[in-house]
Amino acid sequence: MSGGKAKIAVLVSGGGTNLQALIDAQSRGEIPHGEIVLVIANKADAYALIRAEKAGIPGVVITKKGCGGDQEAFEDAIIAQLEACDVDLIVLAGFMAILSKRFTDTYPRRILNVHPSLIPSFCGEGFYGLRVHEAALAKGVKVTGATVHYVNEIPDGGEIILQKAVNIRPDDTPESLQKRLAEWKILPRAVELVSAELVTPPAPPTPEKDLSVCGIDCSACLYRKQETCAGCRQVAPEGNCVWNGRCALYDCAAGRELAHCGQCGEFPCEMLKEWASGENPERIQNLMDLNG
Repeated sequence: MSGGKAKIAVLVSGGGTNLQALIDAQSRGEIPHGEIVLVIANKADAYALIRAEKAGIPGVVITKKGCGGDQEAFEDAIIAQLEACDVDLIVLAGFMAILSKRFTDTYPRRILNVHPSLIPSFCGEGFYGLRVHEAALAKGVKVTGATVHYVNEIPDGGEIILQKAVNIRPDDTPESLQKRLAEWKILPRAVELVSAELVTPPAPPTPEKDLSVCGIDCSACLYRKQETCAGCRQVAPEGNCVWNGRCALYDCAAGRELAHCGQCGEFPCEMLKEWASGENPERIQNLMDLNG
């Protein structure tokens, strides 16, 4: 990642309409946490490469045939390009090639795909392009849509990120339905969501509160947890405060005497002696405000 942005690679096979949607969204500032740095096509004549060139994005061609027809060599060539560009996120935008479990496991929750149906309907092996819309119309469903999901080894089987529904009209054809689907709308949104997650550091874990037997968070106590009395040097049982279960701050706020050591009767620290003597009423008032 550079400049707080996730580096994105888009894998394509054809015209690149979804790639163009990403390029346009990026130019409009709709993907502030990501930047397309690479386009990979598995077909030399993919028009998506021209779209990439016009946008000033490097494009490369990697074909399975050019890798001797070997799937592992094909994927290794793709991985080499991804690593050379230090890619953080991979987007499959009409990429008509199967990726193995070995590849998807290399980039867990780092590969996105857009599918032209509301997964889990009309998805999986054999469902792509117009076939999806033909199946939806043949089934007679009233609503279809598009889904962006993470990619794993199961075709269209990864976790869903975003979905957009579209009502089917009585006069719809597979072609008209394909034009009205919202793939180009939700793909940039999903890319931004995931990019933002990748570049945003996780929130630090909430520390466990160190509670004494008084039930007050010791880290919020102005004199902090004290296990040994400064007077008699007795250690409180089981690592509790020397207040024997009573919080001095709470007692002060309640107008009672400040707690003292149960062993020697002395105030365990010089600070409490000051509070008990009333020499610093402002500090005592602060305690009362804290616990009132």
